[in-house]
Amino acid sequence: MSALLEWWKENQDDFPWRETKDPWKILISEILLQQTQAKRMIPYYQRIIEASPTPKAMVENGEEYLLKLWEGAGYYRRARYLFKLAEMCQNGLPDNYEDWLALPGIGPYTAAAICSIAFNLNVSCIDGNVKRIISRLVGHNITKFSEFKRIADQLIDKARPGDWNQALMDLGRNVCKPANPNCDDCPLSEGCIGKQDPMSFSTPKKVKSKLMKVDCLVILGKDGTLNIRRKASGHLQNMWGFELTDRNEASFKEEEYCGNISHAFTHRKWDIDVYAKKTAKMLIVPGDVPMAKLDQKIRDIVLAWDVKRNNS
Repeated sequence: MSALLEWWKENQDDFPWRETKDPWKILISEILLQQTQAKRMIPYYQRIIEASPTPKAMVENGEEYLLKLWEGAGYYRRARYLFKLAEMCQNGLPDNYEDWLALPGIGPYTAAAICSIAFNLNVSCIDGNVKRIISRLVGHNITKFSEFKRIADQLIDKARPGDWNQALMDLGRNVCKPANPNCDDCPLSEGCIGKQDPMSFSTPKKVKSKLMKVDCLVILGKDGTLNIRRKASGHLQNMWGFELTDRNEASFKEEEYCGNISHAFTHRKWDIDVYAKKTAKMLIVPGDVPMAKLDQKIRDIVLAWDVKRNNS
């Protein structure tokens, strides 16, 4: 299996978090990378590291500042978990797998990634990429996590566990892909049982998104001020934005209609009719606050409606 590390030496993806063994920086990268494409996360990683090079610095900056830096990355619960971890670990981060796993929001994969990369501990990272690679290697659709772990622990390079885990990540991302795998360029091809029919192994089915039909009424005040509020709960908790109302319960005037937007989360798709009502009052709203893409879309469609209305 040394062929994998030789391949990785020449073909590894160039990410800034691979330039460090600092567990805090690796933690930030791993939290950002959950369910998100790696290249898209580079600017977020860089500005969060610059603003908060230590857990103590992040706590001093405050959660809302972190959410502002996170703005646009999605999955804002991850940011709140990261801030909670910073609060808990101001005096130092764990140096072993069990203690990492005991922290809130840290699962087996994240704990294994940090421990193998930062501390060179022999713990295997097992995610969808690794499961797919292992299933193809053995030519069998494995269902039990314990079986994946048993095989992964046999394969890991005990001298370079961090490099090994990262090499598998790159292999799954760039070669042993869910669709159109490039078996001819795979360093593990020689011993792969499933290479004759790779699509038969571990191709997850997509979960159909639930469609939510809602309305949103935005109050537009003097000089373009808007009635944004800080959200007290939900997956956008502590972000700023607008109230959504079930379409069956809403009754807004036709002349207040601004337009329709669609926005998709992981397993949910929003279909939103946006309305606006003008007031001569100056609404008191905070300045540079964190706002999710969904609410940014609502804000932009209302402001565009107001400009068009004033010019007509």
